[in-house]
Amino acid sequence: MIKQLKILGYQFLFINNASQTNQGIPACICYIKAGTDNQYKLQYNDYKTNEFKNMNVTYCLSHKFISRDYYYHL
Repeated sequence: MIKQLKILGYQFLFINNASQTNQGIPACICYIKAGTDNQYKLQYNDYKTNEFKNMNVTYCLSHKFISRDYYYHL
């Protein structure tokens, strides 16, 4: 789906990870791979500092609480 959105010219995307399976970790990994495979940069909003921070697969595996909101940009 992300590939088709890129073809249509979308430069910015927002996805909310609503998955409850394993605290959303598998979906987090899938969303990151789909974004990076299509050359999007991925970020999440760290609500403690109100800063956007870069995401990668390690983020999904290394945090107790993963953000559910993902921001993609070219």
